[in-house]
Amino acid sequence: MITVKNCIRQGHSKKRHYFVFVVEEIARNIEIHYVLNYIKDVIMPQVQEGYSYESCTYSNRYDGWLIQVSKHMDKDMG
Repeated sequence: MITVKNCIRQGHSKKRHYFVFVVEEIARNIEIHYVLNYIKDVIMPQVQEGYSYESCTYSNRYDGWLIQVSKHMDKDMG
């Protein structure tokens, strides 16, 4: 299972808790619709319950796709 413990970055923004993790098994020069299908079919079923897909981008620094997922967290910060 992919959880916050596996992430390279996490945070809170606009009432959402997010975390970002690296997926190295997807080729860097593949068409984006194949990347999105892989994320939907293979990666998202492994993500901690309650989190939904938010974004992906390729990172040369991490040599893999950075996947960001998030879930609603209504924390009063006032």
